[in-house]
Amino acid sequence: MEELREMMRSLMQSQTAREKQQETRDKQEECRLRGMELREQDRQKQQKEEAKRIMERQLLEELERQRHRQAELTAQKARKEEEKSKRAAAEKLEKVNSSLQSHLQRSKEERERELISMKQQIATLMQLQRSRADPAQLERKNKIPKRKKGKLPSDFTPPLRKPCCTRGSRNTGLKTHGNENQTRV
Repeated sequence: MEELREMMRSLMQSQTAREKQQETRDKQEECRLRGMELREQDRQKQQKEEAKRIMERQLLEELERQRHRQAELTAQKARKEEEKSKRAAAEKLEKVNSSLQSHLQRSKEERERELISMKQQIATLMQLQRSRADPAQLERKNKIPKRKKGKLPSDFTPPLRKPCCTRGSRNTGLKTHGNENQTRV
């Protein structure tokens, strides 16, 4: 019996030893599983952080593209506004130029009309003066050769002067020799 007890004790000890080993194995397995879980959690956490960094980078890139597009649109709008203002300035300048040209044309036409009117008045005054003039004086005037461009005609001979005896009149009695039918200029 003692042997039996011994065997039992030994069996119990071996069973306890197996249980302890099993517990140790279970604890090791549990630690291993827990370690795997922790590694998996770390891996997932790293993946989330990496995904977050990727998203942030993509958002920054998108934001940069939008800023670039906005800058291009602003520059394009500024160019259009500048072109529009240039066209408006050119149109305004064209209107002013046209107005000045028409005013200048009117002024020129008015001066021409005034000149024609003055010439007509002068002609009328000359006709009136001729009609009032002494016929003998007109005849003498028509017989005097006319100068052309500051030169005397080649056949011009100076008139002869006769002294006049009368005190009040200044009749010089001019006579011309040469061409008597010269036209007036």
